Amino acid sequence: MISNIEGYKTKEEWYIGKGSFASVYKVEKDGRFYAIKIFQTEYVKPEYKKILDREINALQKISHPNVIKFYSSGTFTENNFEYYYIVMDLVEGKSLLEYVGSISEEKALQFIESILKTVDSVHKQGVLHRDLKPDNIRISDQGTPIILDLVLSMLIDYSSIIQT
Repeated sequence: MISNIEGYKTKEEWYIGKGSFASVYKVEKDGRFYAIKIFQTEYVKPEYKKILDREINALQKISHPNVIKFYSSGTFTENNFEYYYIVMDLVEGKSLLEYVGSISEEKALQFIESILKTVDSVHKQGVLHRDLKPDNIRISDQGTPIILDLVLSMLIDYSSIIQT
């Protein structure tokens, strides 16, 4: 169990879940809570390292209140294993997937409108999400949809687009 990463402290009961590439934990530093994604380096093939770097670049590039906020990233060693990590906002709430079928049409339309406006802003900032699905959107405890998991994002190079 990883307990302290660069001053971010976690506990076993703060484990949030596991995705395709990483485990996610709630962590605390200086009285504030964050989420940390942890990737064991020996399992990160060179092509996955590029994906990890792409997520970090996308998170650093995006400025929008409805997109998870990036704080830091790096590597650390514990029990002779090296790990990559990414520290982001902790979004308390449920995934949009957990709401499917249990909310009114009006509330669903509000969520959809907010998500579409966020995606439009993200695209204007030069990032495509490429894995937008209900499980990658968390509805905060305040009822705001927050887009997560930019691991499959792609930075758009507008200079390579030919206009006719």
